[in-house]
Amino acid sequence: MLSHRAHEPRRPQLDALVRGASSEKSKRDRIRTWVEQREGKANVLRAGAAPLDNVEAPLVQDALRIAEQVDRPVEDVVDTVDEQQDLIELDARLATSYPDSYAGMVMSTTDEPAQVVFDDSVPAQALDEVASASADVDVSAGDALPQEDVQGWLDRIQGSLRPVVGLAQVSFESETQKFRIVVREDAAASDAEMEVAIGTLPEGASLAPIERTLTDHEDDAYEDHTIRGGGTLVASGCTAGFVVRHRVTGEKFLSTAGHCPVLSGASQDVYQARGVDDWTRTTGMYYGNRVYFGLITPDFSYLSIPETRDPYPSTYITYTDKREVGAYYRHRLPKGTWVCHFGRTTEHSCSTIDEPSINLGHYGGSGLVAVSTNVSAPGDSGGPWWRSASAVGVHSGKVSNRDNRSVYSPVHMMGA
Repeated sequence: MLSHRAHEPRRPQLDALVRGASSEKSKRDRIRTWVEQREGKANVLRAGAAPLDNVEAPLVQDALRIAEQVDRPVEDVVDTVDEQQDLIELDARLATSYPDSYAGMVMSTTDEPAQVVFDDSVPAQALDEVASASADVDVSAGDALPQEDVQGWLDRIQGSLRPVVGLAQVSFESETQKFRIVVREDAAASDAEMEVAIGTLPEGASLAPIERTLTDHEDDAYEDHTIRGGGTLVASGCTAGFVVRHRVTGEKFLSTAGHCPVLSGASQDVYQARGVDDWTRTTGMYYGNRVYFGLITPDFSYLSIPETRDPYPSTYITYTDKREVGAYYRHRLPKGTWVCHFGRTTEHSCSTIDEPSINLGHYGGSGLVAVSTNVSAPGDSGGPWWRSASAVGVHSGKVSNRDNRSVYSPVHMMGA
């Protein structure tokens, strides 16, 4: 194993901001004031707002929410999310430069180094990339499944199990190089029969003990002048996702979860904005493709936006605060990455990525992302997931085992 250790970051602005604070609450209040000063009267945090010690203002705002949620010193959380931002960029570069051998990254949720793994051997140039990181990283090599091949294997395994057990949830644990299979308790096939159906696995990979705890998929969905993410969709009882642009035509749509119009039976919806002076409703918004866990596409649907409305690249992050989100991640984020979301029911919550790619057993859902905790409730479906000022995903529901962890569809898999 090869190790890279980074220097402790210097944060003179942050140090000055919290110096003399009598408690953690006082520190957070000071940082909250700093954020509010950058929001302005409209309560919108712009993507280009002045940073704090080179940490983007939206990321500082996320760190504040995370510190409150996990009860950690806010300075520590700022360090963590800033280091993760650098690691995300490193992960993307390694995946692009070494697709045949890069097996992925796992970020620690404590103070341990991030783990970077390659199949067979570590390319010499990759070590130079790692040495430039501003975070601690351990690099190793062995029989490991390249990250580029993971989703194909998940689809293949799920397809091979469908004739013998029907529903099966499949994911891959990069740390142990094990595929996790979850089926119903009453699945007729034995473990041995399932292993035969799966057949040969890639070199170095193995099966974890098969779990028989799969239950019905739980959607966080149905309940009896500017368009932006986070508004309420009245007819379906869901939350609006991000404003997206069609890659070919340039037409703008409002995204949400694919199961929202399916479960509610709605062919059109009413968008309701939030805020004391902003309870506007927009009618005449029609659903386009209603993909409910298609075999390839995750849980997305799109609403037309009337010409009389102004679609804006921003989202609610609380019931009153808004943030510009004009970019998106074009790849999967590593395990351990902090991400945040907004839902009409639970408002603003954050969690770390637990399974970067998971195939749900129900409806053939492929390529969703599971976080480590349950931070959602009915009504949140379709809502935005983000990191700093970049879109990450659209909320789907919960994994139907292992503590009902929340799941979202990654935006880089959108068809629009």
